[in-house]
Amino acid sequence: MNVTSNGRSRHSLHRRRSSYNSKIHKNKNSSNSSGNKVKVLSGVTACLSGLDSDHKAELHAIIAHLGGEHSGVLDPAVVTHLVIDDTEGSVKYGWVQQILTDDERDDDDMTRRWAKSLKIVTSAWIEACANEGRHVDENLYLLKQMKLGDQHHENNHHHN
Repeated sequence: MNVTSNGRSRHSLHRRRSSYNSKIHKNKNSSNSSGNKVKVLSGVTACLSGLDSDHKAELHAIIAHLGGEHSGVLDPAVVTHLVIDDTEGSVKYGWVQQILTDDERDDDDMTRRWAKSLKIVTSAWIEACANEGRHVDENLYLLKQMKLGDQHHENNHHHN
């Protein structure tokens, strides 16, 4: 069995991703009462970090389908969400944490305000938005860090 870096089997990930893909294809013609397509991620610009290329490509497609944008660069002028499942080795996550915690840095006030307002969520948030056909509360999918040891984990809260 092939296992990804986060311990999940590739078969399990493929099966889960297939369900999201079928949800998107099934809802491609979904529209609101005025006949316009609903863009539940309108105003969202997500930057993905630490995910394998297949998962990134799938999430990019979901984001676009739901009316959002994605950026390969963590640009404070445009990025509203950092999507990450594991902080280990993430330069983008590390940069945001430095802005927030290092008083010696020479970042301007606007960059610090951006870092404080940046939503750092797991990929499960995008998948939940696709599954539910609405902009799900990010607070349910914020990346959480464990206080015990150096281990990190995500908030696995899911809607039923």
